[in-house]
Amino acid sequence: MRGICGFACPKSLTINDLREAGPRKPLMLNELELFYFISKKRLAFPPQSVIMGGMINNDHKTFHDLVFQDHANQPNGIQARLDLGNGIEISVVSMKTKSNGYGGLYGDASNGTYEVAMYHNNSMLPLASFDDVLGWQDEVAITRLMGEAQKNGLAWLTLLKEIRNDFTASLVSNH
Repeated sequence: MRGICGFACPKSLTINDLREAGPRKPLMLNELELFYFISKKRLAFPPQSVIMGGMINNDHKTFHDLVFQDHANQPNGIQARLDLGNGIEISVVSMKTKSNGYGGLYGDASNGTYEVAMYHNNSMLPLASFDDVLGWQDEVAITRLMGEAQKNGLAWLTLLKEIRNDFTASLVSNH
C-alpha cells in the first residue's frame, strides 16, 4: 500500500522514543500521517512519550466512558461529549440506524460506526490533513484516538496542527 509519504507504508508500526519504528502495534489511518510527520520532522519528545497503537492505560477514558443521548439537531442521531483533560474534549455522533439519503451523520451506531470531532479550548482540531472530523470510526479507533490525546496531550495537538499546515502548504505550492 502506498502512503502519503510516497513509499510503501507498513500496515502496523510502533514508535518507541520516536527514533525507531517496528512492526508491533496496529495503527489507525490518521496515525500513519502522524508517523510520517514525526519521521519527517524528528520532533523531540521524552522517551516515555509513545503514540498509542493499541495499548490502553487503565487511567485513560475510553469509548465506554461516553454517555450517548439523542442528538440535538438530528432526529435519528445520538451524541456524546467527554472532557479528556488538558482542555481537550471529544464529540462522538452517529445515526441510530443507517441513514436513507443525504444530510446524515458519518456513522451508523447499529453497525458500530461513529463520527468523531475533537476540540482544544473550544477550537476544533484537525483530525486529518484534509478534514476536522473522522467518519465511520469504530469503538477501537475512537478509544485509540482518546488514548493519544490523553497520553501525548499538547505534543499531539501540535502534531495535528503541523500536519494540517504541511498539507495546506503542499496544496498552495502545487498551484
